[in-house]
Amino acid sequence: MELLQLRNATVKLTYGGTTFLIDPMLSQRGALEPFPSLRGDERNPLHDLPLPITEILDGVDVVLVTHSHVDHWDPEAARTIPKHTPILVQDRFDADIVAAQGFTDVRILENTTAFGQVTLTRVEGQHYDAPELVPLIVDVTGTAATMGVVLRAEGEPTVYFTSDTVWFTGVEEALRDFSPEVVVANAGGNRIPLGRLVLDDAEVALISRAAPAAAIVAVHMEAVNHWGTSKAQLRQTAAASGFTDRLFVPADGESLTFPHP
Repeated sequence: MELLQLRNATVKLTYGGTTFLIDPMLSQRGALEPFPSLRGDERNPLHDLPLPITEILDGVDVVLVTHSHVDHWDPEAARTIPKHTPILVQDRFDADIVAAQGFTDVRILENTTAFGQVTLTRVEGQHYDAPELVPLIVDVTGTAATMGVVLRAEGEPTVYFTSDTVWFTGVEEALRDFSPEVVVANAGGNRIPLGRLVLDDAEVALISRAAPAAAIVAVHMEAVNHWGTSKAQLRQTAAASGFTDRLFVPADGESLTFPHP
């Protein structure tokens, strides 16, 4: 397993003989509107990609879109990814969006499916920390739905991508039911004025306790204008909670390799 952190939640994953591009946000720095935020109205994304798009797309077999919010599937991804590329999405709402952009192989990940030698299982996410946030998220983005995904393949560690979620029973159940060796956590604590949308450092500490043997890779950090948890803060929490040796906070362009335990 090799994980290349690109930016935000955008990851290129080589796993079980398949290369996945996950949650591609490929726009140039500042090309996208800011999110409602307590931090200000800087345009998104906040940083350049570490590699040319042509290099990012080279060798990609399939794209996994956990949800269609613009920081996970943006206009530049829709423009530059070849239209014949298989795109895995969470539901009919997202499938219709991607198909309308000209993609010819859009597949809904309803429960468990196989791609090559890799088995992918959908798990639920909760993209808000208070129910009153749901109408606002839907009004701005069209949906508050999101999914996490568990990947398994012979000879590879089991990997759980949380996607955009806060800590709730679904995360706890996924950690218990699948016993992942690697958890890729969207850990930026992103929030809008009415509440938080993504795991923060305290909730990553909960993951570390629920999965005491798992490596935790923190992504979706300091990349868009409504981030709330810094990399430094997460590292401090990890030190205080005793999981520094299992926490990885990759820089954009950094590659991590995890052997099968």
